[in-house]
Amino acid sequence: MLCKKEILIHKEVFELVDKPFIAAFWHGEMLFQPILYQHIRQKPKGYVISSLHFDGEVVVRLIKFFNLETIRGSTSRGSVRVFLKALRALREGKDIAITPDGPTGPYHKISNGIVALSQKSNVPIVIFRFFAQHSWQMKSWDRFLIPKPFSSFSLITSKPIYIQELSEEEATIFIKQEMEYPFETYYKSYQESYHQT
Repeated sequence: MLCKKEILIHKEVFELVDKPFIAAFWHGEMLFQPILYQHIRQKPKGYVISSLHFDGEVVVRLIKFFNLETIRGSTSRGSVRVFLKALRALREGKDIAITPDGPTGPYHKISNGIVALSQKSNVPIVIFRFFAQHSWQMKSWDRFLIPKPFSSFSLITSKPIYIQELSEEEATIFIKQEMEYPFETYYKSYQESYHQT
């Protein structure tokens, strides 16, 4: 890799060693998220929800290198099968990775799928973010980010967040707020709690 990377994982995430979580990241920031997950789970035990579109096929091929499995489809587009399979995986102790604004947007709009999954399973959400010093932003709906060679980037998690006591509307607003913090806010807010690897 021609870039310098920094991995920052909240210490409370490591406390989920025997418990599942839902990894949430924006569609445009998905490129290096398997690396971040691998730093949390040395032995992967999760599924990635990927679309039936072309980009979903790309995701399927990518995550095979990280020994993860896929659930093809979308939890927010009437797919009861996908939702039930993801819910069953969480109840069996498996992690689920989801892009709340995927597979086709709108950009940074939270779907109700992640809210329902977390509340029905009583499993926390861990936000995965990607911040690059210098990057290319694609002219796609998700504004896909690719770090430029010889630059640096950071992969960072939130602490586990719980939304069981919130209404669907409150949870949607809360997740969006948590996922849109700039790097400085993540770093300053959680600096003492982060475990750098």
